[in-house]
Amino acid sequence: MSILTVKSIYIGHIRSTGIYIDIMLIPALAAAYFTVGMEFALLVLPVFAIHELAHIFAAYLFDCKISSFTLMPIGGTIQANSNINSTKVYQMCAIYAFAPMTNLTLFALFYALGIKDSSLIFMQIAYANGILALFSLIPVYPLDGGSILKTLLAVKLDERKTLSVLLTVNIVVSILLIFAVIYCFICFAQILWQFIVIAFLFVYSTFKEKSNSVSSSISNIINKDTYLGAQSVIRSNKLYVLKNATIGCAIKSGQHNAFNTYAVIDDKFNIYGELTEKQLLEAAIIYGINAPVSKALKLN
Repeated sequence: MSILTVKSIYIGHIRSTGIYIDIMLIPALAAAYFTVGMEFALLVLPVFAIHELAHIFAAYLFDCKISSFTLMPIGGTIQANSNINSTKVYQMCAIYAFAPMTNLTLFALFYALGIKDSSLIFMQIAYANGILALFSLIPVYPLDGGSILKTLLAVKLDERKTLSVLLTVNIVVSILLIFAVIYCFICFAQILWQFIVIAFLFVYSTFKEKSNSVSSSISNIINKDTYLGAQSVIRSNKLYVLKNATIGCAIKSGQHNAFNTYAVIDDKFNIYGELTEKQLLEAAIIYGINAPVSKALKLN
């Protein structure tokens, strides 16, 4: 079960994986066009597409169920229906590392072809793959290096602390980028506005992840009674959630302005039972947010 926000545009499904595009990707592509021109953009887009598709391919290769994939201006975020523990962490790290390794392989291949045939286009493709691979391995979220860091932190820390660490790292890196802009302006009279855009995207990506986190969703549910008590009209929703979806995914799918009940179903829409938000919260405390929703039915 995936999370839908007003800042994400639904594209379609690749098998059971929902594909979304962050709305900030549109101005980012416009900025890339004005920075490097259409010719280079047309070269980079296929390389970037291969990079992101490699993540999804790796997920199926490692038999890891991915419920949604969101393409963002500086990377992609994966929502997995599996628990991040000592037995799964290496799979998630491998999925994130698979794409830059693919780009490095393409870099070596096209660089060799470029040297052999003295081909400028092969050399350009090689450098595009190499630069993307190295950039994506920087340990800043949501780049692949940052996603690997997030996966490793999640083994020892809860979601709130993990996102706080990632936000701190992103803010520090963003401040360094701003200092680099100031330095270049003072010393060389050049404004590297691209660094400012990248710094903004780093912080934006982490803030968005934190706002969509289970911790924030749980806080919203806990405070919902007070919020709805001030409303003249109270709406009630019934949401359908697959029995093997995580409790965390079910909680995050709820809306802040309505009382929600959850119908637990299988792939053929057979209903196994219903849960309230309160019962989901109780199950999250007992079993953890990564447990399947079907476990919550045992509390009834």
